[in-house]
Amino acid sequence: MIASISKKEWIIIAYMVLIKLLMHFLTNTNYDIHRDTFLYYSLGQNLDWGYASVPPLIGLIAKISTLFFGHSAFALNFFPALAGGISIVLISLIIKELGGNIFAIIITSLAFILSPSYLRSNSLMQPVAFDQFFWLLSAYFIVKLISTSQTKYWLFLMSVWAIGFMNKYLIAVFAVSFILALLFTRHRKLILSRHFLFGILLGFIIVLPNIIWQYNHNWAAFHHLSELSKSQLVNVSAIGFLVD
Repeated sequence: MIASISKKEWIIIAYMVLIKLLMHFLTNTNYDIHRDTFLYYSLGQNLDWGYASVPPLIGLIAKISTLFFGHSAFALNFFPALAGGISIVLISLIIKELGGNIFAIIITSLAFILSPSYLRSNSLMQPVAFDQFFWLLSAYFIVKLISTSQTKYWLFLMSVWAIGFMNKYLIAVFAVSFILALLFTRHRKLILSRHFLFGILLGFIIVLPNIIWQYNHNWAAFHHLSELSKSQLVNVSAIGFLVD
């Protein structure tokens, strides 16, 4: 629990967050803007409840970035870096919830900070950085749900999944997989709760505008996936993907 984190541990966490942010803020203008970022920038100039290739959240983030920081590489790369910084706080909270000490916090935080995958994703204005953040935030509430058996965490979890859905549809796989897995454990009783049903309703309300947009635009996301399958994924073999 948050209350169990000592002042010394919070100081360590703050230093880790600062290191992570400085690594990005001091370098995220060293490179040209990624070509995909130009798409998300343009979406920010044309806000809507959905787009052909992505849900609406990335466009909103791009809009907020330019409103606060101007039209620059630093502006567009600010929030991906911030998501990475907050992720360290979430990692530390999960570690404490699982019984880890200050050494465990340092090791896991450094593993995240020095990971080439997250160094890259937190440097790019793309849905993947926020997708990773929402998956991690989901993991935190899952740990809280199971460790405390307090079903109120369904409301937080469903909300995170819904907001994450508005960023990248892939998080639906996370949600369905967790619920199915839960059915095979002794914690399945957590599903038999009004909070579970209220959480589903809350999540549905959050994603409804995008569903309506998709309906009004002939389910553009499915058309986009079909085009990807025909033009790009056809060049990728399952075995080659697994080897990579």
